[in-house]
Amino acid sequence: MRPQWRPPPPRGGRGRGGTAMNSIRLMALLALCAVASATAVAAAGDEAHKHGAGEEGVEYIKIDELRKVLRSDRPPILVNVLSGKDYLKGYIPGSVSLPLDRLKELAGVVLPAKDGAIVVYCANYTCLASTKAAKDLAAMGYTNVRDYKGGVQEWKKAGLSLGKSAAARTGAKLGVTFRTARKDEIGKNAVCPVMGTKFKVKSSTEVAEYGGKAYHFCCPGCKGPFKKDPGKHSGTGK
Repeated sequence: MRPQWRPPPPRGGRGRGGTAMNSIRLMALLALCAVASATAVAAAGDEAHKHGAGEEGVEYIKIDELRKVLRSDRPPILVNVLSGKDYLKGYIPGSVSLPLDRLKELAGVVLPAKDGAIVVYCANYTCLASTKAAKDLAAMGYTNVRDYKGGVQEWKKAGLSLGKSAAARTGAKLGVTFRTARKDEIGKNAVCPVMGTKFKVKSSTEVAEYGGKAYHFCCPGCKGPFKKDPGKHSGTGK
């Protein structure tokens, strides 16, 4: 009797065991492809930031262009959206402080012109605060906002100077003291001695006592310039 012919077993093993092994290999290959794809997307995102390509609704600005427009006759308002404490550790000269968590509260005071040129920045390329701020400002009706993704880190790495909190010590020597607004001041109209903007005093408003007078600040970043030269900003010239 002739032996009965049987089909050869599937490649990679025999029967169900071989099929299972092939499935495992396929899953491992798909996982490696997913990791490679995610890495490529992240790298592409970093390159896009560095070359000015923005997310939907956000336009980026590179360091060379930023330096150029800051030297122009009509420079943009440069906004640091880090916390007031981080702002004083190092900020691009000429910046105003507008922390992201107080953006909606203070934007109308610090940035009164919704069609004016504005550049926001934070710490570095991985910091998301400036992009979030740019989107929030656009949602609030601001039409000319750009995001400098390089932030403080890239500015410093390029060998450019930063403003720092040494002004705090200078102010102390000149007899400046600071506090928050008192109950009897809340709700009253005030003019920021640094920005010149008008606003209503809130419980969180910071106040400088100098020369027997009180000076109310529209944002935390205004304390630094006042500490450095209270005479200039108070109008006393001392």
